Amino acid sequence: MKTYQDDKYESFMADLLASWPVLTAFTYHFSCSRLIATTSIDTFRRGLWLWCRVALALLGGGSYAASAAGLPPSAKPRKAYDAAVVAIHSYGKLATLAAQPHIVQAMVANTGSMLMEDVHVTLTVTGANTFTDTKTLPFLPMGSPVAVVFNAYPGILNPGTNLVTVSVADDDDWSNDALSITQVVSTNHLAYVDTTAALNTTGVSAGAMGGALAAKFTIPSTANYLSSIRATFAATTAGATHFRVEIYSPGPNGLPNALLYTSATQTRPAGTGTVSVTLPTVQVGGGFYVVLRELDNGLALATQPEEPVRLNKFYYQTANGPWTVSSSQTRWALELVLTTSPCPPPTNLVVSSTTPTTATLTFTAPTAGVGSYEIIYTDELSAGGALVRATGSPATLSSLVPNVAYCATINSWCSGGYISPLAGPVCFTTPCVSTAAMPYFENFDAVYPSVLPCGLTVLNANNDGSTWKVVANNPNSVPQAMRYGYSVAGKRADDWFFTPGLPLTAGTTYQLQFKYRGFGMPYPEAMEARVGRAATPAGQSTVLFSNTQITNANYVTTTAGIADDQVSSFTPTVSGPYYFGFHVTSPASSYYLYVDDIELVPTGTGLSTGSHVVDGFRAEVSPVPFSERLTVTVNARQAGPLHLLLNDAVGRVVRETIAAIPVGASAVPLPGANTLPAGVYLLTVQQGGSTRVIRVARE
Repeated sequence: MKTYQDDKYESFMADLLASWPVLTAFTYHFSCSRLIATTSIDTFRRGLWLWCRVALALLGGGSYAASAAGLPPSAKPRKAYDAAVVAIHSYGKLATLAAQPHIVQAMVANTGSMLMEDVHVTLTVTGANTFTDTKTLPFLPMGSPVAVVFNAYPGILNPGTNLVTVSVADDDDWSNDALSITQVVSTNHLAYVDTTAALNTTGVSAGAMGGALAAKFTIPSTANYLSSIRATFAATTAGATHFRVEIYSPGPNGLPNALLYTSATQTRPAGTGTVSVTLPTVQVGGGFYVVLRELDNGLALATQPEEPVRLNKFYYQTANGPWTVSSSQTRWALELVLTTSPCPPPTNLVVSSTTPTTATLTFTAPTAGVGSYEIIYTDELSAGGALVRATGSPATLSSLVPNVAYCATINSWCSGGYISPLAGPVCFTTPCVSTAAMPYFENFDAVYPSVLPCGLTVLNANNDGSTWKVVANNPNSVPQAMRYGYSVAGKRADDWFFTPGLPLTAGTTYQLQFKYRGFGMPYPEAMEARVGRAATPAGQSTVLFSNTQITNANYVTTTAGIADDQVSSFTPTVSGPYYFGFHVTSPASSYYLYVDDIELVPTGTGLSTGSHVVDGFRAEVSPVPFSERLTVTVNARQAGPLHLLLNDAVGRVVRETIAAIPVGASAVPLPGANTLPAGVYLLTVQQGGSTRVIRVARE
């Protein structure tokens, strides 16, 4: 018989047409098979193959072809295009309490002789619930089955029985195009086996005393508990044998690791039967293992056929040996009964009555059995979090920082040692502490890095992705300063930051002072300071300071005057809010520019707000803002008197104290802080030749 190579299908067609009158079905079928087997799949060859199949049917079909070769009619050649659904990986019992969202996976194999393309695989759920989803396999090669993963079941499932069917589109053999399982939906039962399908007559065992069988289950929520385990056993000649139920959480390698629970010794029946083991509400979630530990030999846990078996679900262990994936192509007859938490969390979390430093959390408590609650609240930037214990609702969250976003979670602590899952988070932002008061002082130290002080705004006028921000490096006053970062886009700087609107009085002269530095040569920076009635470039009508050659790598304090690098005084003609703007105009590809310790005071008040700090001297206050107390913490380089002077917004001295302190760290309270009116104050700290001015606020 003549055969044809890959590039000879034109010759084949010519010979085929010439020999048509005497062509037998068998030789024709063989030629078509040979042709398609030795050529690549493209549109022309596929059309040729289909044309050959039609001709084969006209000449007698597969049975005639087999007989012509002297073979029995039952020994038909393998179908060319044959996709088969060989397994469905799902639950035979599905618990809506914990096993949703549920995803069905099917195993589909090409049992034909040809590569298949664009194979449509459809999941159809009917009965108590209805759902359809279709996936397309671009290619289905001959050989091992491939997994088809469908979309998750939608919504909340109705209790009852589902018929779960997976099917492929029509091919050469319809007998294996569909496969179905029965699925019972309830609130709290979970099992792999199909309750309507027969169990195997023999069971599976670890095969040694001290060995174990393990089945992995996965549920999305950690808010569920196991109330019992039901194990069904096949008949065994070993008679009544003994076992324990153990629950494990997975380790880093995904295998059973931490023991969560172990039961008392249980006895399986001599014949087929089910043993139900009650558990003391063991909390599970995510992945966990149900283990049967063999105390004798011959456990014979019942099974059903599943080939190929779902991956990494069933394991065994010999006595003191490693966990090994079971090679048994079966699913195991273990059923879980789930329950809700014996210690439920609070519900209906609401944060209200938020102040710059406190907030109130209200919640609905569980009906009974809760002794206390644990609230954890964390801010958006710092690591860790604060914890508060509460006996009921409402609960107060304290020691918060103004103008910061927080999130709070809560759980219940119940009798019996149970702790509920976390409820929440519920998130909120503390309000600003207004700094729009005179005299004005801003050192950028009372906020977190990258958080702007209350009322201060930034404008990136050239939209280059680089602008002013609060940073915790290279400050004049520890720990932070305002910094402009150079343009990574290669643009000339055009970026502003504006103070809050400060209440100035017509006819009063004000003096602005600040500290600034660059990064030294060869990175000259340029900046101007302006004032106006709006926090916009157009609203900044008056230039107070301009320096286009900032090359100092250490901080310089501005001085009053009209020279280019001095700051002019300002006398408004109309009372009202005024905004002071700092505008960087450095050339492209410059580096960093810093501003710190901004002060604005009326001239002639006698208030000195300048800071002169000797290296090693530090002064800080807490809390910020304060209410009942204000503590000044000082790190002194030499022993001597500490002078604390507190001025109000118009420059009056309202508190003053002198205390002797040693070298090193000291904490000194400001007397009478709890009787001060709410508002903004300037605290001057003087010791050993150093002066530090700190803005504080009482709420």
